[in-house]
Amino acid sequence: MMPDREDGFGGQFLNIFRALVLVETNNHTFIFDGIKKMISDDTDGDNIHYKDKLVEYMNISQFYLSSSDVKIEQLGVLPEVITFYSMFVADFEKYHSSPSFLRYKKIFLHDKKNPYDSTFHNVAMHVRKADKYYRADDTRIFDNDYYLNFCKKIRSEYKGNKQIRFHIYSNGTPEDFEYLKEDDVIFHLKEDLMLTHLGFIFADELLIGYSCLGYTAAFFCNGKVYYKYWNHLHIGLQSWIKYE
Repeated sequence: MMPDREDGFGGQFLNIFRALVLVETNNHTFIFDGIKKMISDDTDGDNIHYKDKLVEYMNISQFYLSSSDVKIEQLGVLPEVITFYSMFVADFEKYHSSPSFLRYKKIFLHDKKNPYDSTFHNVAMHVRKADKYYRADDTRIFDNDYYLNFCKKIRSEYKGNKQIRFHIYSNGTPEDFEYLKEDDVIFHLKEDLMLTHLGFIFADELLIGYSCLGYTAAFFCNGKVYYKYWNHLHIGLQSWIKYE
């Protein structure tokens, strides 16, 4: 079984599929024992059942054993999060190309629908803004120029035949994005978490930030992924492109 986390959907999802792949690749059986607590505006108050929808979205409980399927004495527990993440990152490329991950990727994506108009070249960007969880000076909040320059880069370098369409996913407000407003930009502000995650996954090009929401989606995205180095436990695949 996996150690508990008590953060948001992205962190929980990362915890689960890293545990799954680590366990299976080392010739053991993964047991999913559920999520004890998930922090999210969408799982508070009247939307407490939203957590169950997020778990269903992951396609874990439908395809893998749960703790109720085995005897308690047969269960083993992975070490705490930092230790088992270090184990995973030590063979990062191996785990992400393993039969276990490729099988789960197929399971996860089998019922997911592309939300985009495929006649456009769709570029998704995760722009985190200050909120009740993060202050404006938090390292997870990048400055406006970072995103503005990324848009300029894509517009100048894209050589395809389709028209570019940028999709800005953010917890911010319309007033935060005056500097990015153009005819080829669509804003997805405070949208449903699952729709946001799908928007990242199905993008032709994806820019992620310091957030497990975008980070987890990037592993299931078949488009180009751009990232900024985060830390030693959240590194990028060799195929990803560093954008600093």
